[in-house]
Amino acid sequence: MCDVGQHVESSMFYKNIVTGSDFDFDKFSYLMEDVSSWRPFISITSTEPLLYPHIRDAVALVKGMGMEMNITTNGVLLERYAEDLVKLGLDKLTISIDGPPDIHDAIRGVPGTFEKAMRGVAAIHEFKKRFGVEQPVILVNSTICDLNVDHLGGLFKSLPWDKISRVGLMPMVFLTKELADAHNRDFGRDYPATSTCLSGGVSLEKIDPVKVFETLKVLKDQYGERLHLYFRNELDYLKTYFRSPSVFLGNRNCLFPWYAAQISAQGDLLGLTRCYATTFGNVLDDGFMAAWNGPKMRKFRMDLKKLGSFPACSRCEGVLAC
Repeated sequence: MCDVGQHVESSMFYKNIVTGSDFDFDKFSYLMEDVSSWRPFISITSTEPLLYPHIRDAVALVKGMGMEMNITTNGVLLERYAEDLVKLGLDKLTISIDGPPDIHDAIRGVPGTFEKAMRGVAAIHEFKKRFGVEQPVILVNSTICDLNVDHLGGLFKSLPWDKISRVGLMPMVFLTKELADAHNRDFGRDYPATSTCLSGGVSLEKIDPVKVFETLKVLKDQYGERLHLYFRNELDYLKTYFRSPSVFLGNRNCLFPWYAAQISAQGDLLGLTRCYATTFGNVLDDGFMAAWNGPKMRKFRMDLKKLGSFPACSRCEGVLAC
């Protein structure tokens, strides 16, 4: 459903995600030792962490160093790893669900994926009860797009609310070709942009902002604080979001390069996964701090400090979340 699933190799999202190999575990261990004194929150995401052959070892290592940890997963393999993830003390488990069973399976392209994810949730819940622990906290995240926008109510009805803590909803992150072209005219040399997350026939026009607003109002009344919105459920906001992609909403400043580091399997320091396919240094070459405070990252921060963000940032979570 996204650039990776659609094999759009030119997309900066694809380039940031598909690196051709897993993170060598010895190098992963080196990185964790390098940053452990600061006790950062470690989150393993993109694309499917439970396919990583060393995922158990990775959780054991991070938790053994006293750091908090999240895994974001599609849940298909969760039942297999449930007991170990609970025993190892994983703090947070975020499961990506796209809609009620039939819609989720259609978007994922594989029948039975919703059921497998829910079996995994049930297994985590049972092992937590068996071992008398509260972790991992189970969260569900869902992205509003044209394929599920008419089924949000069904999504919420289909979830096991006795086993999950919260559902987070966010509108799809995207970058149009027109915005990418406009951005590249001024900033393409340092931060080249491409159309992002609009492959495979995704249609912004099929998303009715009025319907989204009214549906979420009802869901918020029903579920209260257990529904978290990563945006303002205001009609003008939603109309602007989906109909005027170049218009920034709220705070224009991106703060992610000051407090979050995304590391590829090769050790490259990136922006967010949908950020520009630019490497800001390699944490395995000279250590994390050398890359984090290196010349490329400092220049990126200085450019952002001067501009707030770039034209291609208008629908990125780096700006929307701030």
